[in-house]
Amino acid sequence: MKAIVSDKGLPPPLFIARVIDKINPQNKIESLKEFSSWRDDFPTPDLILLNENGRVIYPEGGQEISNWNSLIKPNRPYEFIFISSNSRAFTPFGFPRPPISEALVKLQGTPEQYLFIRAPEMRPPGNRGGFAFFPLVVLGSLLLSLLLGVGTTMAIINLGVKKGVVQADNVISELHRGNLKARFTINRRDEFGKAMMRFNTMADEIEKLFLSLKAVDQARTRLLQELAHDLRTPIASLKNLMESLNTKRQSFTIEIQNEMTELALKEINYFERLVEDLLFLSQIKEPSLQVQYPLVNISNVLLDTADDVCMRYQHQDRIIELKQRLENRSLEMHTDIHLITRLFRNTLENSFSFANLWVSISTRVTEEDKIAILIEDDGPGFSKDALATFGTRKVTRKLENKPNGRLSVGLGSVVMKTIVDTLGGELRASNRLLDGKVLGAKIEIILP
Repeated sequence: MKAIVSDKGLPPPLFIARVIDKINPQNKIESLKEFSSWRDDFPTPDLILLNENGRVIYPEGGQEISNWNSLIKPNRPYEFIFISSNSRAFTPFGFPRPPISEALVKLQGTPEQYLFIRAPEMRPPGNRGGFAFFPLVVLGSLLLSLLLGVGTTMAIINLGVKKGVVQADNVISELHRGNLKARFTINRRDEFGKAMMRFNTMADEIEKLFLSLKAVDQARTRLLQELAHDLRTPIASLKNLMESLNTKRQSFTIEIQNEMTELALKEINYFERLVEDLLFLSQIKEPSLQVQYPLVNISNVLLDTADDVCMRYQHQDRIIELKQRLENRSLEMHTDIHLITRLFRNTLENSFSFANLWVSISTRVTEEDKIAILIEDDGPGFSKDALATFGTRKVTRKLENKPNGRLSVGLGSVVMKTIVDTLGGELRASNRLLDGKVLGAKIEIILP
């Protein structure tokens, strides 16, 4: 039989009394003898059976309660009181407990009988003088386990940090040698893993910026070389025209002189636009390296620029209708108003110069929440070569195929593409088609 042990290492008084009554309800002495035989199974207190006058019934020679008559004794079965005692008990670790009380419990049945429970001093088994060593062993074991745990944890952390430092040193060394593809291999989800992800993101941005700057630099270098070569042509042409007019004016008719003067003016206009575009391209900078630009209403800038270009062509006796389908008049973005105006002006001037009767402008917002500007005309459209080389200067000097046509610089699409790339947008050129027939040109500008 197993008993419930109290926090002092002994069964509680009420439990002991009920057990005594259950073992042998008719003979409490036999119950006590049976209960005492369980001493080897769990700790038991000293039990004394008293009658209603405080006399010892069992065991013989048992200690009576000296102040029996002054005690306020329990009245009903299984009521109990504690009696103060100076005896002291000890915990399993050898530390003393507070003073233990003795208990008096009234048992069930007649005549009235009481069970006096005296808790013996709970001293540790074995050598009483040497038990103080046990708590030191337990405490030492706890400290040793703690130190081993902390040491193992620190070793694991140090190993992980060391591997991360070695990998970081290798990645940074690769980047320093020019390998912009070097990245951390991420196989962890802790704070170190998050830091590696942020570093990889930063490296991606640096690589994109470097490649962008490199491409821009290469394109500008190539463009400058082409333009430097092209500058010789208008200068040589102007020189020949002026020398001919100066030395052979008398032999030329008025018509020839006027034609030569007109050619000279075209060369001057060509030279002027060439220098203007060259200066403009040299001044375009990456937007990420500049200050925050103000908010610009794209619809208003597009409409104002289109009205200006349309008015200019009307003064040249060319009546071209301007159609507009501005879906939203409040499309805004932070940008350089000079860049966006130059972009729209180049695009519209190109459309108006080739249009027959009309030019159409329209705006909308895409599903990706971007601004889309569409400029169309009813002109001859783009040739295959023009579409293939749109945005790059493959053809240099070219006389426009129309009466009083001007000399084309070949930089119009280059300027447009450069501006759109700088703004982080897209530029698309195509033809308006119907049953395979070209109805005109179409340019779409997508801005963030």
